[in-house]
Amino acid sequence: MLENYSTTNKLAANLKLQLIAKRSVALAFMITTSASSFAQGAKGNLQQSAQNSITGEMQAMNNAIIESEYKTKLEENTWTLVTNSYPFAISAEQVIDKNKSRISPTIYIPSLTNNQKSEIDYAQGYTMFNLSGGTTSVGSVDINNPAVNFDKNSAYGIINSQQKFLVQPLQADDLVISNTMETQTHRDDVLWGGKEPKARNRYWMNLTNAAGNYSQTLMGYFKDATDDIDPGFDGSVYHGAHVTLYSFCNGVKLSIQGQAMPLTNDKYVVFGYNTKAAGMLNLYIPQTELDFNGTMPLLLKDSHLGGFYMIKDAPYYFYSAAGTFDDRFEIHYTDGSNRLAGDKDTMEDKVIMAYKEGDNIVVKANNGLYTEIEIYDMNAKVVKAVRNINTDFTIIEGVQQQNQLLLINVKTTEGKYITKKIIF
Repeated sequence: MLENYSTTNKLAANLKLQLIAKRSVALAFMITTSASSFAQGAKGNLQQSAQNSITGEMQAMNNAIIESEYKTKLEENTWTLVTNSYPFAISAEQVIDKNKSRISPTIYIPSLTNNQKSEIDYAQGYTMFNLSGGTTSVGSVDINNPAVNFDKNSAYGIINSQQKFLVQPLQADDLVISNTMETQTHRDDVLWGGKEPKARNRYWMNLTNAAGNYSQTLMGYFKDATDDIDPGFDGSVYHGAHVTLYSFCNGVKLSIQGQAMPLTNDKYVVFGYNTKAAGMLNLYIPQTELDFNGTMPLLLKDSHLGGFYMIKDAPYYFYSAAGTFDDRFEIHYTDGSNRLAGDKDTMEDKVIMAYKEGDNIVVKANNGLYTEIEIYDMNAKVVKAVRNINTDFTIIEGVQQQNQLLLINVKTTEGKYITKKIIF
């Protein structure tokens, strides 16, 4: 049975829709703001008007699921905010694939204010997604439990029902969204409906400060990517309000990077970061897939300290001054046994030792002197500080024993910071 109909809607946003409904009539709303204002972190407001014509067709046949789609008008060089108006989640990857000649292959899901109603504040964080996957910096996380700091919906490009997302049109055209784009969504770490996202050779890394503000980057390896800049697989960094983590490709800072297969253990990636304030930070790998789930190691090299660290095993805590550091970290994929065996006596172990002795904490330098010691708990509170010294041995008294993890941050006479961990 085929039924033609028309209806009106007072909230229609100067927008014509042509749709074949699968489960319900879908409505899409559009927001426009200049591309330059988005890049600068501007705000925009949902536009509504009295234009209220919506037309479509509905087909029902023995309750069978039929293909449906709706279209949103795109204006060239104008960022367009679209709502997923289906009553189910859709795949951002399929939106990109369906509209690859119409939009830039990176989708942004901004943070909303006003109780998720109409005002967009790009400075509050966003999710970005392309063919490599997605990263997010929306909200805050627990620095003491970084293992749970992974948003699967953002990582896998899952656009939930009524969720809004920004696209950058390549030309004046129609953005097409179809019910065939239905995908699974994560709620309370349980998958609901649709197709399960496909695993690939990739990993995510978070940089978190003591307040829980974080930045996330994604590194992946794909058969259709190259080792140069690929618009479909690489996403430029967008600096956060507190911390920003990024990788490099040919000198370009990226939040998302896709490189060519095969994945070999002689490859490595340079990572940089920016922090607005000095203090304790940590790097952590919240998620790995395929080869990175198995025997392929992830060795973090700290160029400031000279050692390698098995970052898949536990978070890497370190102290940082405020500023931008573009050459401090690298991720290597080698077997690691030779590197780690040779690095057991590198700077971190050879220069500084921190340990409990009775009711006190001892800090000893085996090679060189240090000028400052700060002891932090896992809430980034300074428990004890010893400054204006020039020594290789210190006994620290008066720290209350609570059987807790403490970070001992030591500043050497060369101005480098070395962080040790003890239970005290």
